[in-house]
Order: sequence, then structure tokens, then C-alpha cells
Amino acid sequence: MVAAAKAAAAAGTNYIGNDSLLGLGVMHIQDGVYTQGSYDAVLPADSYTNGVFGWANAAGWYLGPGYCSAQLRSDDGGVTWHPQNPNLGPGQHFIGSTTDYVVAMYRC
Repeated sequence: MVAAAKAAAAAGTNYIGNDSLLGLGVMHIQDGVYTQGSYDAVLPADSYTNGVFGWANAAGWYLGPGYCSAQLRSDDGGVTWHPQNPNLGPGQHFIGSTTDYVVAMYRC
């Protein structure tokens, strides 16, 4: 998935990738008004916000009750990736405007 992320980086300022088998709730703009209540859209498995939705920016992701995530972060457009610790629990998780994330959601 990281190789595909490098190619996807050129299409937007930042993005979120879903490295899960389930859909991941994502927010487009951090404005407190989200189409689905806690998030704007469901990002399908093995896809990216810039590719699926055409978003140049993504604000964050949402994990429902009983779900956690491990994540990789890139600050250079997907060239290098670093694990982010700790893993995150349920709720909204916002990202910087120039950081890319690949999120792997799991039951916890």
C-alpha cells in the first residue's frame, strides 16, 4: 500500500489512505459540520481520499466504538513513512494540512 501512496501523493496537498478491510470514516474539512455526524464519507478499503473523493485535502478520520487504528505518517508527500505511536482508539482523529496518513483499522 505504501508504494501506491507515493503515486497518490502527487494528486493532493494531503490525503488519508485506508489499509483496512472495512470502510473508514473520513473528514474533508475540520469544521465541526460532517455529513454523517462524526465524519463526511466512508473511504473504501485499500483506497485514498484524493483518489476516491477527489479531495485535495483531508482533515482526519473517525473510528467507531470498538475500533482502533495503527497508522503510518508521511511529511514529504509519501516518500518516507513513519509509524505513529500510540495506536489510536475510537473517536475523531485530525491531521495536519501537509501530512499524509495510511490508517489500518482493527477491532480492539
